[in-house]
Amino acid sequence: MMRINRFQVAFLLTVTAIVLSLPFVLHGKDRWVEGILTLSSRWLPASSPEQVTLREFIERFESGDFVLATWPDCTLDDPRLICFEEHFPAIVANEEYGDLFDYVITGRSVTAQLMAEPLSLSHDEAVNRLQGTLIGSDGKSTCAVVAVTEKGAYRRRKALEVIKQELGDVCHVDVSELRLVGPPVEGIFVDEQSVYALNVLVIPSFAVSGLLCWWCLRSWWYSLVVIATSAYGQGLIMTLMYYVGVRLSAVLIILPPLVFVLTVSAGVHLINYFYNESTKYTIHEAVVARSRSAGSRARLRY
Repeated sequence: MMRINRFQVAFLLTVTAIVLSLPFVLHGKDRWVEGILTLSSRWLPASSPEQVTLREFIERFESGDFVLATWPDCTLDDPRLICFEEHFPAIVANEEYGDLFDYVITGRSVTAQLMAEPLSLSHDEAVNRLQGTLIGSDGKSTCAVVAVTEKGAYRRRKALEVIKQELGDVCHVDVSELRLVGPPVEGIFVDEQSVYALNVLVIPSFAVSGLLCWWCLRSWWYSLVVIATSAYGQGLIMTLMYYVGVRLSAVLIILPPLVFVLTVSAGVHLINYFYNESTKYTIHEAVVARSRSAGSRARLRY
């Protein structure tokens, strides 16, 4: 009967564990990427003084997240702008998504406030004050500023969908001509580009890493082992982040490729240690033990 040494047993157990955990890794990785949310104001730990101050400000005033909406021919007397402003209380009262929004202001409404008591400015004076902010340089073009709540900042995709739907269906604005800007819009763009980099650019990254492994090891088989191990490690760290409740953001987007690169580097070093020891020893266990010992010494040295 062929004797199975402890290294072979460890190898079989490792491969079995990887195969059994692969469905969970793939599921957790995909769900973690789907839940990406980049909020730069929430990057700091909740216990930090800056974050505590921010929370107090939000509780007393507002989240500070706004969506600016405009379109061609959006002027102070545009009936579509008036329609959106007058319809906004119905949006806030909606049970499904009303808690995503706080209030809305427009160049028209702020102009009216400046013309009312106690300032009582003339129309031209009010417009001059607002030029460069809510009113354009032509004195006519303007926009709607929608303030979203804290919940709206986290559910910003839904908030933008509602704004587009209400402006298009109720106020008859051509959605293809609608222009939206603001932190929620920018956050969604950053999230989409991050997911694109993680899902699409990973393929050429693996290809380049495989070529570099072959150049260092001169073996396609060992290169495949290193790349497969690194890819599994990348997926595993993403899965762990998902199951412990850490949400993906533009900051954590560097974590998976970092794990991949470090694993590739470690794999190339360990295999080279194996090559070096195999020229001195013939017993397989001695070769593996000494190459692992060499890797440990190198790690401690650096």
